Amino acid sequence: MKITFLFVLLFITGAFFAQEPSRRFEFGSTVLTMNSYNTSNSDNADRPALEIMNGLFFRYTKNKFALRVFTSYSDNAGSATTFPSMADGSTNDWNRKDFRVGAGAQYSILRNRDWLYTFLDGSYRSVFSTGHYYGGIWGSAEKYTSSSNGIDLFLGLGFKLQVLKNICLSPEIGLYNSTNFIDKTSTSLYSGQVSNYNYTENYLNPVAKLHLTVKF
Repeated sequence: MKITFLFVLLFITGAFFAQEPSRRFEFGSTVLTMNSYNTSNSDNADRPALEIMNGLFFRYTKNKFALRVFTSYSDNAGSATTFPSMADGSTNDWNRKDFRVGAGAQYSILRNRDWLYTFLDGSYRSVFSTGHYYGGIWGSAEKYTSSSNGIDLFLGLGFKLQVLKNICLSPEIGLYNSTNFIDKTSTSLYSGQVSNYNYTENYLNPVAKLHLTVKF
């Protein structure tokens, strides 16, 4: 359903602007984001290993420079278990609503060619999570809610590949740094005691993305 909607949107946008001579604008979707090269979420608990069709992407290009604007939203659930064969093993399950919006710039590296470029993106990120935690060396069990606000930076290399007359694929790879300021409330399932925490988390991971856009 998402794929059908995207291609209908791209077709309508391309047809509407078919007479524009410059075609400096691009609009489409971030169709794939690979946040981890390991399929285990326990190795990359900040976000799921794969995000599919959850973002919009806009780009304006002039000469060797381009302005990029993007947004995304995901609602995902998962679980992770640490040391499953040991007495202090623990299980964490969660549901996470993740919203991001940002902008960036890119620069074409090759003279008179725009198929290879470098870019830097910055974005605001808001996350709301609920979940449960079981186990650990003290045998604890608790439910929790947390909200966070943060800043993401994405630096890397991209390729602009024209697959049809006005349709482009842009695979990108780089380093993603996410800093989150978290407000967490946990409630013990044994005693009912409520605890509040405020802390900061930082993640640095290699990330790959694929954008699909139509030029107009």
